[in-house]
Amino acid sequence: MVDKTDNFNVEPPVADINIKKAETTNVDNPLDKVEQSLRIEELKLKVRELNKSEYKKISTWTGLVAIFVAVSGVITQGVLYEIKSVKAQNELDSALRKKDLANLEVRQLSQKRDSLGMEVRRLDSIFARNTRNIEKISDELDNAQLGSNVALKVLREDVNATAIDLRSSSPSSRVRTVARKPLNTVIEELFSAKASVRGAAYNDLMTNYAESPQLVPSLLSYASGHKDNQNGIYNTLVVLGHLDYSKVPADVEDIRAFAAQVTDNGPKTADRIEKLLRRLPR
Repeated sequence: MVDKTDNFNVEPPVADINIKKAETTNVDNPLDKVEQSLRIEELKLKVRELNKSEYKKISTWTGLVAIFVAVSGVITQGVLYEIKSVKAQNELDSALRKKDLANLEVRQLSQKRDSLGMEVRRLDSIFARNTRNIEKISDELDNAQLGSNVALKVLREDVNATAIDLRSSSPSSRVRTVARKPLNTVIEELFSAKASVRGAAYNDLMTNYAESPQLVPSLLSYASGHKDNQNGIYNTLVVLGHLDYSKVPADVEDIRAFAAQVTDNGPKTADRIEKLLRRLPR
């Protein structure tokens, strides 16, 4: 008789168990399939939505807006370039106008300079001619026998003073000459009996020897030995009064002493001494 208890306790073979597990593993999960189907449907819906006219319009407008922005940028750059070009052209035109005005002013000033130069030369010529005329009068008075005529002696002194003063104020009185005479010779000519020679000597001294350290002592030495020559004494005082003592080394006290010795030379000389003393450095 068969034992039923033993039949219930019999385990199936190992191979069968493995086969069943494998079968169970290879069977698709129904939930995974459903999820995949839902995702596919969702993608399809999105594609259909994108194909709708509203989205196409948006895409079209987006493209148009991009094109408009690009074109606007090009136009804006062109406008800005045009504005800059116009501004640069205006600045250039303004600069050219200013240059033309400056050139016009230069031409006008050059014309005025030339005109003034001609006028100066004309006046200088008249000045020189009048100076020569005064010197001729001075020479004639020096050669005249004035005797005891005090008025004529004063006139002679005035004419000589005028002649040398004109020389001292002439623009050409300090024009340097090429040939230069020795200092002692020029000083002697300052005491010449001829007015034109005295005037030329004054010009020579002020042009070529005004800064010489030998001028003042040599001039004082010669003048002190010729105090009777009124014209030479006056001319000496004019020279001493027109020196720049910041450039000429000189013993100012010797000049003052000489001036005190010739105060009786006449009213013009006295006036010249007063001017000289005011100009001397203290």
